[in-house]
Amino acid sequence: MKKIGQVGGNQFLYRCIISIITGLLLIAYPESALKYVVYIIGIFTVLMGVMTMVSLNKHKNDFDSSQRSMMKVNYVINIILGLLLIAAPTFFISFLMKIIGVFIIIAALVQFYMLYQRKTQNMPVPFTLYLMPLLILVLGCIVTFYSFPTASLVVKIIGYTIVFYGIFELVLQLKIKNSKN
Repeated sequence: MKKIGQVGGNQFLYRCIISIITGLLLIAYPESALKYVVYIIGIFTVLMGVMTMVSLNKHKNDFDSSQRSMMKVNYVINIILGLLLIAAPTFFISFLMKIIGVFIIIAALVQFYMLYQRKTQNMPVPFTLYLMPLLILVLGCIVTFYSFPTASLVVKIIGYTIVFYGIFELVLQLKIKNSKN
């Protein structure tokens, strides 16, 4: 039976190197990384639309008219959405971050409302309980109104995490190798 350190050979080293390089690229170029992710999603969305169109044309006799209509709508929407993602990735990143920001603001307002309800029922509400929803509200506003820089920050945090993972994996593998000797 093989031990963990023996399984995979150099794959551990390759995984560490790829993780560290990927993380460093995300840290150095977060805006580009975001755009490429949106480009990739756009390309796959267009491909899904094209594949649905080809499938519909190839097997059109296998579907009734309502199914054909739905598939036509599906592939048209996929192709248009995919082309829009490819044409304007920054807009879609900002739009998505704005939606996330609005949800964060709503979550903060719900927490404030819950504190208000508690206070109207003559229950004690210490000032410190207002700090967390206030922080959440501020962060929600930042995400909503500074959406692209916020998205870049998230990508950088992901990059740091991946670099940390790669370094930790490398240290772990070196310790395993050294313990065998």
